[in-house]
Amino acid sequence: MARQYSGERVGSTDSEDDSLRQFKWLLESKQIETGVRQQPYGDLSELNCERRILDSLGVVTLSEIVSTFLDLTESSAVVYERNGDYAISQFESSWCRTINSASRNLCNGGNKEAMACGKWICHDYCWQSCRLAMKAGAAADIETVCGIRGVVSPIIGADKTIGAIIISYGTPPAEEDRLADLAAALQLPVRVLQEASAQYKARPPIIMELAKKHLLTAARLIGEMVARRTVQISLSESEFARAAIMETAPDPIIVLDLSGKIVDFNPAAERTFGHPRDCVLGAHVDDVILPAESNGNIDGRATDLLSGELLRAGQRRECYAMRSSGETFPAEFWLAEISRLGEPGFAAFVRDLTKQKESEENMRRLARLEQREDFVATLTHDVKNPLIGASRILELFLSGHMGELTDKQRDLLERLGKSNNQLLSQLNDLLLVYRLDQTQDYLAFARENLCAIVSCAVSELSPLAEAKNITLVSRLPETLLAQIDKLAIRRVVHNLLGNALKFTPGGGRIEVTLSMEEPYALLEIKDSGPGICAEDQKKIFHRFFKAPAGKRYEPGTGLGLYICRQLTEMHQGSIDCGSVEGQGATFTVKLPLQRGGGERVDAVS
Repeated sequence: MARQYSGERVGSTDSEDDSLRQFKWLLESKQIETGVRQQPYGDLSELNCERRILDSLGVVTLSEIVSTFLDLTESSAVVYERNGDYAISQFESSWCRTINSASRNLCNGGNKEAMACGKWICHDYCWQSCRLAMKAGAAADIETVCGIRGVVSPIIGADKTIGAIIISYGTPPAEEDRLADLAAALQLPVRVLQEASAQYKARPPIIMELAKKHLLTAARLIGEMVARRTVQISLSESEFARAAIMETAPDPIIVLDLSGKIVDFNPAAERTFGHPRDCVLGAHVDDVILPAESNGNIDGRATDLLSGELLRAGQRRECYAMRSSGETFPAEFWLAEISRLGEPGFAAFVRDLTKQKESEENMRRLARLEQREDFVATLTHDVKNPLIGASRILELFLSGHMGELTDKQRDLLERLGKSNNQLLSQLNDLLLVYRLDQTQDYLAFARENLCAIVSCAVSELSPLAEAKNITLVSRLPETLLAQIDKLAIRRVVHNLLGNALKFTPGGGRIEVTLSMEEPYALLEIKDSGPGICAEDQKKIFHRFFKAPAGKRYEPGTGLGLYICRQLTEMHQGSIDCGSVEGQGATFTVKLPLQRGGGERVDAVS
């Protein structure tokens, strides 16, 4: 008949009971609490500058790790950074706390000075042991200066030594001579060490071996956690940098998976293509930003962009892209292979070429215009010389040097001379326009009397007014000085007065007025001609403008008023036209009495 279980061990021997009694106090004792027990001198981890281990795991996690073997050894444990900074230091037994505190009391100053002075025996010995273990790259069992032993192991993360860990173990010495020597070195009464030694409960060897095994496991665990944390930080920083680039990049960036589906779409892409990011994620790039057909003048089609051959070549490709409105525009695509969240793919960097293409077209247009103007200038110059020669020959005939002329011959030659002079005037206008466009240094400014220039022009054109029975009246002050180019202003007055004579009918009236309206000189030429309609008033100063047949203007180059405006503006002045159709026209030239930033000139009216 089987015996009932009564809760007592059956068949145990006395030797087994003795062995169990060695463990009983350990099993019944209170476990070491997690969290760092503060030492009298404070927390040494506050001086940690390296912080790789400390920041990767934190104080609580480090305390939990070292507690796994402090539960077994009830001694001390220290985790160092690779430069000797404390990540954690924990002293549990009365013996270890007493020895460490007494050793610290031998030092003066703060903790930083104490660690450097060479008198903090426990700190110096532990750190030197850890340095040797890190250099050797292997764990070691050592004898400590306080009569017990220690186990030290390097901490390795990602194949690099990042720190070390050391624990003490074993029963403190009880021999009087050893305690006396140690007490003398620490400047303590012997009884203090005797009491601390007596409080320690010896552990069986198997417990010590288990603690050593935990130490090696803890070193590997700390190294692995630091390595993973480093990778995590690196990935976070990379992701942050990627996000910052995506958000702030001025050009569109589109992230695609291997099949061409959109997985990211930056703000610049939203602005360029007109699609909100949330609406295009997961869509294929062909369906969103690339039109169904590509213009033959620009390379490529959507599927070409995604080819592995293009990726390997790292080439840029131009093709037409499409906005949400359906509008197409020239764009440049450049692809780069990337890995996003562990998944392979590539980023498409897009540049809108619309402005570049327009700029290139403008440059080509300007080049064509320059070629045309050079051609006109060359042609004008080459034609001008023969005209001048013809004019001189006509003058010889009309002067009688080539013999007497009949009335009919003289009339024909005078008409030919008039036409020749008109053509020469037009060529001169073309040459002047070319010079004004080519350089701003055409004018030579000097202090001149505007009254004399206007009066001279009126005198020269008075015969034409008399011939057409036009009353020409001038109201000029005696003197009006201004900083001007004399020949340029003379040309302006001649052009405006000549136009007034040309378009004022016989019996009409022209008034020329010069006055001063500080800080300007005002020249007004008013005629009683047919006037200018409001539509033409907006265009009369444009190059080559001529009104339709039947209106005010007669055949010509359309450059006279354009030249007047250019010359006036080069004087920092202005020219305006006021007219009511059928009631004549008034041209007003406003010239500053001094050049911008120049010396003021006197004006006497």
